[in-house]
Amino acid sequence: MASKKIVVRLASPKDVVAVGKMLQDCDPRLQLGYAPVNDVRLYQWILGIISTGVLAVADLSGRIVGVLGATPYQPPWSLNYAYDVDFFYIMEKFRGEGLEDHLMLAVEGHVDGLSEQLGYELPLTLSINTGDRAEAKVRMMSMKSRYTFTGGNWVRMTSNGRKEQDDADE
Repeated sequence: MASKKIVVRLASPKDVVAVGKMLQDCDPRLQLGYAPVNDVRLYQWILGIISTGVLAVADLSGRIVGVLGATPYQPPWSLNYAYDVDFFYIMEKFRGEGLEDHLMLAVEGHVDGLSEQLGYELPLTLSINTGDRAEAKVRMMSMKSRYTFTGGNWVRMTSNGRKEQDDADE
């Protein structure tokens, strides 16, 4: 990623505020008022991902322009763990430059290393909210050699959130 000096790396605690601000700017659920953000809780959550999971960032000379965070969970029906992607965002003007793959590979590499330590493969689940951007859905579907599509997510907003969205659509 030498063209713009973007480096994909694992995050450290010093990245927490930048990652939190990016999530607030990029996540459409937060912009609709889905579970209002408390900054302290947001930063604690991000720190938790760094300490117990994996958080990869795309760093442009100290500016975070992309993030992918994943945490371990144990399905109630299993003795084994899996990893679930909690968020995956790239600032719009940096999309399509290969950052998606570099962030994914950084997280996959971390999870694969943990798999070796544990002695079993850790599955990695990824849900995406692409809105009506068909190109993002097509891109994710092209990764079918590494991922299996199993459905999508639907969020029922509060009546206030639906009202704001309805007003925006008019």
